[in-house]
Amino acid sequence: MKITDIRTIVVGNPWKNWVFVIVETSEGIAGLGEATGGLQTMPNKEAVEEIKHLAIGRNPLEISNIVDELYKAVMLKITPAISAIEIACWDILGQYLKVPIYQLLGGKVRDKIKVYANGWYSGERSPENFAEKAKFLSNKGYQALKFDPFGSEHLRLNKESEIFIKNIIRSVR
Repeated sequence: MKITDIRTIVVGNPWKNWVFVIVETSEGIAGLGEATGGLQTMPNKEAVEEIKHLAIGRNPLEISNIVDELYKAVMLKITPAISAIEIACWDILGQYLKVPIYQLLGGKVRDKIKVYANGWYSGERSPENFAEKAKFLSNKGYQALKFDPFGSEHLRLNKESEIFIKNIIRSVR
């Protein structure tokens, strides 16, 4: 089996983009990885484009060798791109062996995990709006919410903005 192509797909949403990487093989198996890293959509997408020639033609089942060569060949540490290709190769290996990836990585650790809501805050940045949206998510069963109470306030932190931010946090509790 050989890697025949590596493609990127950018999926956008209102607060950031996700960069997905698809590694295709000569056997028709495609692996999925992710190269999202903060607000660096284009640099991460282009980093994958820059290094993909080093993995094309290689056996995707030789994951450690591919990752080692990518790290050695690239002077810049473009870890989201390298990690995405690695994750996609693990996905290919799991599909090839017909086992979930967690088995390849040592076995299942737990049967379920707690999740949190992220990216749920939009609209007016007021304590009332945050409280309303937090209540909606709580009613949907979420017990934890990740959010940024600062918004652009971090650019001008003062006593007034500190009070405002504390009020947002109190409203979500």
